[in-house]
Amino acid sequence: MPKKILICEDEKIIAGELSARLNKRGYETAVLADKNIDYIIDNLGRIVEKEKPDYVLIDGLYGRWMEASEIAVRIKSDTLPIIISAEEYVIEHAKKLEYIVFDKLKLNESNGDLELLDILDRKQKDVK
Repeated sequence: MPKKILICEDEKIIAGELSARLNKRGYETAVLADKNIDYIIDNLGRIVEKEKPDYVLIDGLYGRWMEASEIAVRIKSDTLPIIISAEEYVIEHAKKLEYIVFDKLKLNESNGDLELLDILDRKQKDVK
């Protein structure tokens, strides 16, 4: 059964592109994307309950990534948050909390999305 990934992103275009890449790789996706970060935070719990994702890809969300990851884990304890950010302080802080972290700037590189997909594939194999 394909793993399900919820993408939380403040840029709808990026969320759509990432969703398409993940779908091509065999993952099922759901997207929660909006410029209004409060909308994402306010609706995340409901979406996690409804979609029951295995992973939640969380953009930096203007500093509210930790709040989002805590909501996701609280709602579904086996959900694995993966923080995607281009901000160095977010990356460093998330690593200290032992979250899986991916540098968002790498998504713009030719093989960047493949690195993210490889992380997901490794995690999927670890679970099997």
